[in-house]
Amino acid sequence: MSSIFRNLDPAAFRPWELASFGDKHPKIELEPVSAPVVEAALAPMLTEEELEAVRQQARQEAYQDAYQSAFEQGLLDGKEQAYAESRAEMQQELQHLQELTTNFSAQLQHMGKETGKDLLALALDLAQAMLRTQIDMHPELILRITEDAIAQLPSRQQATQIHVHPDDAAQVKELLTPALQQIGWRICPDEQITRGGCMIETPQNVIDASLENRWQKLSAHITEQLQTPD
Repeated sequence: MSSIFRNLDPAAFRPWELASFGDKHPKIELEPVSAPVVEAALAPMLTEEELEAVRQQARQEAYQDAYQSAFEQGLLDGKEQAYAESRAEMQQELQHLQELTTNFSAQLQHMGKETGKDLLALALDLAQAMLRTQIDMHPELILRITEDAIAQLPSRQQATQIHVHPDDAAQVKELLTPALQQIGWRICPDEQITRGGCMIETPQNVIDASLENRWQKLSAHITEQLQTPD
């Protein structure tokens, strides 16, 4: 017998057995390796300057990821907040307009008929100018106006054209989901539409949400209220 085998300890050997196919493989738990351990393993291969460069790059990448995430979240939150604030301001302006015109009712009853009409026309002109200024300052209000007009459609499952001023087209396009585009919804920039209004056309319906039409209805409502006796 070879001297190599004579020097081996028999206790180091055990009979080999064929494992059963039903036996489960033992689960090996891998513990996470910390950064110091990785650095210690790399130390023999990298210089101190190279290790510092690796650390600096890792810190920079972590900072950039955190900054980008914070920026995107802040941009989204800021956009939603600006839209909510614009809607609130618009509601306040309309409420102020309603209060302003209502306050004329008592005075109109004590004036001549023609003088009362002239005063009412002046008040409505001023209010219309205020409304246009509000729309110019907050162009995102076109989204709410268009949503209200779309809500009047009996059905959305048909080809639909939304006519808006070219300056409003980009914002209104946000309302078109892929599903709506697939069934034929599209934005039609139209110079004939005053900014802040829209016209929606389907094969069966036309929704006139132009600024002029909405103002005409509001003026008629206010005039009717002022002329109604207490």
